[in-house]
Amino acid sequence: MKKIASTLPNMLLSLTLIAVLSAGLLAWVKTITDEPIRLAEEKKQSEALARVLPAFDQIDTTEEPNAIIYKAYLNHQWVGTAVKCTTAGFNGDVVVIAGFDSNSKLVDYVVLQQAETPGLGTKMVDWFKNALIGRSMDINKPLTVKQDGGDVQAITAATISSRAFLRAINNAYSIANGSDATTGATTIDEN
Repeated sequence: MKKIASTLPNMLLSLTLIAVLSAGLLAWVKTITDEPIRLAEEKKQSEALARVLPAFDQIDTTEEPNAIIYKAYLNHQWVGTAVKCTTAGFNGDVVVIAGFDSNSKLVDYVVLQQAETPGLGTKMVDWFKNALIGRSMDINKPLTVKQDGGDVQAITAATISSRAFLRAINNAYSIANGSDATTGATTIDEN
């Protein structure tokens, strides 16, 4: 076989062919993986709702610009509300779904997404369980870390992540109660 000359047109043709084949391959892989990814996310969401809400047999979903609200009913009676919301953390967005019963108690929470520092901010997944689960929420007294005058112990060496997490819970509660999501939100102070 004769060797192809190394000219500019030949190189451009080779690079174009490689780029087209690569793009086609990536598009094909995306179409194959889209559905399994979507199903996995739906399953994770369903499991989170079952965990953060009291027992329910019906759920109504409302999407708002910064949150998704899930109102849960059992035998046509409202039993609680879960809110999925996003807030800025130390290294990116923190997505939390928090559930509240009809007595304004935090049933549970699930951190759906976070990119906090491994071994520090990532502890938010379980760190606050003992302090918050079953706690009565009050729109006029938002959750804050001890460093800001509150009563919640921040994650050691991850105060910014702790503030972000508590802001997500506060925002979820505010939204669940039809209040402005910024009411009672803590602010991030980098110092």
